[in-house]
Amino acid sequence: MEDDKIRVGASSMQGWRSTMEDAHAIYLSMPNMPGNIRDEDAAIAAVFDGHCGSKFAQSCAAKIRDWVTGSVAFKQRNFEKALKDAFCSGDVALHKAMPSELSGCTGNCILIVQNHLYCANTGDSRAVLCRNGEAIALSEDHKPSDPAERERIMKAGGFVQAGRVNGVLSLSRAFGDYAFKDMSLKPEDMVITVMPDVYHTELTPQDEFVIIACDGVWDMMTNDKAVEFVRNEVADHGDVSLACERLMNACLASTPSAYGADNMTVIILQFKSSFLKKVESKFTTEQLPSEKLASQ
Repeated sequence: MEDDKIRVGASSMQGWRSTMEDAHAIYLSMPNMPGNIRDEDAAIAAVFDGHCGSKFAQSCAAKIRDWVTGSVAFKQRNFEKALKDAFCSGDVALHKAMPSELSGCTGNCILIVQNHLYCANTGDSRAVLCRNGEAIALSEDHKPSDPAERERIMKAGGFVQAGRVNGVLSLSRAFGDYAFKDMSLKPEDMVITVMPDVYHTELTPQDEFVIIACDGVWDMMTNDKAVEFVRNEVADHGDVSLACERLMNACLASTPSAYGADNMTVIILQFKSSFLKKVESKFTTEQLPSEKLASQ
């Protein structure tokens, strides 16, 4: 899959698990872009890693673009808020549709608008940018062991035991998991919240590709190693889809009992040289509001 700006590779692997609970979405254009932004100058790609079932991951993958473009903030060109609103309103919609469902999923979503890249993350899927050969983290994992997340959980009335929220859940933010949520509260006040962190950076001519993947990959490979691996694969074969498959194979355990048996999903967004030339010229529209890039 490709267009004038991006060459896309995507692949999923069940691994040694009995079921496949990941889902992903890729759209190389966005309908009804606001202002004078062309639909084809925007794109969205996302990975959703389900737990206790695949219903939420599949639903999020099917709806994420509509949730983003349907927000008021999107029409106002406030794309950071549009992503936050999309995650929160999407979680409410899923609760109305599946109020008794016990499963949930992570969400890591990349939105590209002209020369701007936004990453919204809930949970422990992750996105990494290769800039001039270096790995730049676009998101940080939401784990109960993180001091800030632990403090947020406890303030909301929960607790962390053995690295798990209320002794059960191994991540601290997610779609679904309504057993941990009081839906009458604001998302940020819930023990498990869907509220994403959103990071923004302006793209540069030195940007090569973005990797979006679930924790089945990141549990086995560091950001630096993953970027090095993909960079070498692309240089050797020029095939980002093959690079996705080989990255997962490198992470897969040799036996079901070994570490590295999880479901895996990888998306690689490789920027084309023609697109990077537009990036260098900053396109032709006024600059969008910027946020600090996530620290590596």
